Amino acid sequence: MKLARAAIGLVLLSACSESKPVQPMVIFCENAIREVIAAPSSYMQLEAEEDWNTQKALVEFDAQNPYGATVRSIAACGFDRELGITAMVIDGRSVEVPQHLRSTEWKPGPLPSFD
Repeated sequence: MKLARAAIGLVLLSACSESKPVQPMVIFCENAIREVIAAPSSYMQLEAEEDWNTQKALVEFDAQNPYGATVRSIAACGFDRELGITAMVIDGRSVEVPQHLRSTEWKPGPLPSFD
């Protein structure tokens, strides 16, 4: 019994250690997405990436539309270091960014160094 518990613990620990690094632009983009989609609780991220050079985040996600059907979408968010999210496009259509996300709360810090 103790051996089985230890094995389960190791599996859980190894799953946690393979998590992705925190991506602040992706997190802010996801928060904005949840605020503008019809069913925020149905949101599920499939893939996401951020580009520090262009200050943009891309997020592919599934969420339910107003009729309850699950739809796959792609969102792009543009950022400014001082203004937060400055632009958001979902499936090729420009979306109004909620005002409270256009703030100086988004502080990514210095760009990562690859030295």
